[in-house]
Amino acid sequence: MRLVFLLPYCALLATGLVLAWMMRRVGGYPNCPSDEHNWTLIADQVSNGVQWPVSGPLHFGLVQTLAGIGGWEFGQVLVMMGIVSVPILLGIIAIAYTRLGVGKPINVVVVLACSSYFLAPLIESRPQQWGQVLVLLGLVLSWRAMNRLGSWWHFAVVLLVVASLHILSFAVLVTCTLVVWAILYLLYQTSLSDGFKLSACILLGLLVFVIPGGPYTSMLEDLWHNHLQLSGQRGAFLVLLLTSFTICLTLLLGPWRRSIKTWLTFAWLAMCRQSPWIWLCFLLVAFGALLMQTFLLPSEAWLPYGHFSSIFWFSQSGNLLFMALGATGFSISARDALHHGKPDPLARACVILTLAVCAVALLALLLSFWMRDNNWMLRVINYGIFFPAVFASLALQRIRSTAIRWGLCLLAISISTVSVIRPPGLYYC
Repeated sequence: MRLVFLLPYCALLATGLVLAWMMRRVGGYPNCPSDEHNWTLIADQVSNGVQWPVSGPLHFGLVQTLAGIGGWEFGQVLVMMGIVSVPILLGIIAIAYTRLGVGKPINVVVVLACSSYFLAPLIESRPQQWGQVLVLLGLVLSWRAMNRLGSWWHFAVVLLVVASLHILSFAVLVTCTLVVWAILYLLYQTSLSDGFKLSACILLGLLVFVIPGGPYTSMLEDLWHNHLQLSGQRGAFLVLLLTSFTICLTLLLGPWRRSIKTWLTFAWLAMCRQSPWIWLCFLLVAFGALLMQTFLLPSEAWLPYGHFSSIFWFSQSGNLLFMALGATGFSISARDALHHGKPDPLARACVILTLAVCAVALLALLLSFWMRDNNWMLRVINYGIFFPAVFASLALQRIRSTAIRWGLCLLAISISTVSVIRPPGLYYC
């Protein structure tokens, strides 16, 4: 019986391995300039004695070790790691969804594959390939710990691994867990003691960054001097951050906590009743954020699409289907919650975790005004796509026709795969 239970998961891992190999062998991935290519150049320069700030020391160290043992070039090692990592990461995703309470994780993974925001970081061999999935696992473990369903030690171990693996993934995991704790605390569903335990885990992870001469010493210096575009206003920037932190603490620990809970409860009931104004607010915020991100992106980001908007919308059609399924699935869950008088535990978890990632994405968008690179909101979305996928899977299962259901999935997966590969005959790299 156990073998029969594991067969679908074995098929999922095998499919992921074959797809990753075919995208590179048949599709020629990557056809456009990519971070994977940049990591090859960085490894070559470091091997020649050039001091280079590395954002993913654990991943980079593994690349160097494998290259030294096998006598391979760094580019070959990255390709091998990129292919072999896919089935392993799919297995971790299935485990994380199971711990979250998803009954059929494979269905959710299939829906995830409809979006290029999932496929692109899953295929590209770089620290974020692993960071994206480990952030999912870390958020699930922290959720279980805050709800007295698991141990804080499990979360602490994952957080420590992420801290050694990738600086951006660590920042996303830390900020998301803090936002999740704050939401639960405002709803009187967690305690200050859990906040102290979370803080202890974060301090443990931060030790990796403060070690004198440690793996992030040059990276932190590079962030401060080159990535932050403050033009001599670093002091004012720090004051702004400290002020914002003080305001957040005041809202959490001040006398407004009960009033905030009332407003959050009111907003939740409005969403459950499908109030048009609450959907309008969400649409306006999402449209405004995407419009702002569009203006922030450099012109190079649009080069692969040439001057043809049709290519852009074709590339995004899988993401649009994913969004439509996610919104529909949320509506179904909201109606069920209103009917039963309380939300399903899985739906409650996915709503709060999605809100946390959205809050961090908006924060990343604001910080982009002071950063050299300005695609941070899009990168955070890569980390947060896992939780709306649960609602998208629910909506997909409500489609009665099996042919239509699988036809939509296969079409969206095919389009997103093409948009990730970016074949030269269609894109202008």
